[in-house]
Amino acid sequence: MTAWLRVIGVIFSLGMLGSCGGSGGSTRTIQSITVSPSQATVVAGLTQQFSVSAKYSDGSMSAAIGVTWSSQDASIATVDGNGLATTHVKGATSIVATLGSVSSSASLSVSPAVPVSLSISPASSTVLIGTSAPIKLTALLTLTDGSSQDVSASASWSLANPFTASIDGSGNVSALRTGYTTVSCTSGSFSATAAFVVIAEPRYLYFMSETGRLASKAVIDSTSGQLRMMGYVPTGANNYAAFHCPTMDPAGKFLYVGSAINGGPGGEIQIYNIDPVKGGLIALAGSPFSQSAPVDCLEFEPTGKFAYAASATNSAGQLLTYSADSVTGLLTLVTSTNLTGVPSRVAMDPLGRYLYVVTFSNNYLQADAAGYVIDSSTGALTPIPGTPFPLSNIAGAFSFHPNGNFVYLADTNAAAIDTYSINRATGALTSAGTLATCINPSIVRFSPDGRMAYTACSMDAAHDPHSASVDSFSVAADGSLTHLSTTPSDDGPLDLTVDPSGKFLYLAEVHPYIHLFQVGADGSATSGLRFGVQPNSGMTMAIVQGASAVKYTPKAAYVISTGDNTY
Repeated sequence: MTAWLRVIGVIFSLGMLGSCGGSGGSTRTIQSITVSPSQATVVAGLTQQFSVSAKYSDGSMSAAIGVTWSSQDASIATVDGNGLATTHVKGATSIVATLGSVSSSASLSVSPAVPVSLSISPASSTVLIGTSAPIKLTALLTLTDGSSQDVSASASWSLANPFTASIDGSGNVSALRTGYTTVSCTSGSFSATAAFVVIAEPRYLYFMSETGRLASKAVIDSTSGQLRMMGYVPTGANNYAAFHCPTMDPAGKFLYVGSAINGGPGGEIQIYNIDPVKGGLIALAGSPFSQSAPVDCLEFEPTGKFAYAASATNSAGQLLTYSADSVTGLLTLVTSTNLTGVPSRVAMDPLGRYLYVVTFSNNYLQADAAGYVIDSSTGALTPIPGTPFPLSNIAGAFSFHPNGNFVYLADTNAAAIDTYSINRATGALTSAGTLATCINPSIVRFSPDGRMAYTACSMDAAHDPHSASVDSFSVAADGSLTHLSTTPSDDGPLDLTVDPSGKFLYLAEVHPYIHLFQVGADGSATSGLRFGVQPNSGMTMAIVQGASAVKYTPKAAYVISTGDNTY
């Protein structure tokens, strides 16, 4: 009995203690809440953060938690559980906060959406030459509410390369010539750019052989890139002529072949009229034309009025400037510019403003970059301020990116490609990085859209004499190169030619072959076929293009019988 009384006593004692603690406390209650800010004006599509403070019965105030939020008109604005309001359309609504049985609101005024950015649609276009209807580009202003406005008719349009395409005031672009251009659009304080690429079907490939005495033609299968040899024409070249280089004028009407005369100070230029339908070559009367100086590859500025060629004699060099007759194709030497050394091949700006060339002096122990501004009226060359500037003596030859904003130097005596950005206002070059490559990379060539670059190397970094290759690179917006793949090629690669559709590469080499590489979906070159040609073929090739492919129809097949000497 005593034990039970003790337990009851303990329980009673604990109960008394709890009661005492409770009677000593007090409960405060919420008297009101306030939403901040009480008024807000926000552009449609943007957000506004609201918060709540609570006033209690004891006079204190603090931030409220556990608030329920709502919008009086959810079509104008909505609000989440944290008080963040998202506006949608112009109008006015109230943002309501509720805490228990107490509520309060704030007024929210939504003003019309405003522009935040401009874009061009499509952002990139690739058009086949000969397309009759203009390509419509649309300028779209994006507003804060996510909507867009078509401002094509009121925007200002321009092209970086007017030789490739033309554009009207509403964004209709017409293709003029194969090439790359940036399309720019401005609306108010906003601007945007897009890429516009004009491609063509490859039709005929030309190359020189037997030391320039034969001008050969091949039909290009535009689906597979396969070559079908279609014969040659005798050129009448000097027996001592060498280093024949075929190029074309921008319109593709004439084929020009520059060369040097071994053992003498002069050179030759062969000129052919190109049959636009069948691709036949018809030599101009008097071709080949004797020159007082060696003539390297003739590079035309985009209008086709002037052509430039490097000329080297012993340890000296010149830049030769020719005017071109667009009707007859004849060239007239306008002037020659002395250089500080022996030049490599001329690099022509696709926008026609600048020209760069590497010169070698002091027994090729010194190399310099020489740059010139081209006078569009006279063809005259004016040195770019700051040039010539020194290069490593392992330098090779320059090439321009299709957009004209970058220049690349293949160090053909070493294992690197140097990238330069070009100041479009002055022509000055700024080093933008160097990429290590395989040994002796050839002149860097580009896909029509400028997103891929290619070079041919004589061997790998280990100097394996049988490791020649064609290497593929992606080109970033800042001009930097990223190596993608290496594809084996025949020994002794010389120069690459990219077809105007961007689907094939053709490699000239020291052996009597032309090597075909196909371009994969990722832009990498993959090895294809090789085609036998006459011995002593040239270092480079030229491709005639058009709006349609050549239809090749075989008419006969022959089988040789070794048993009875018949066919």
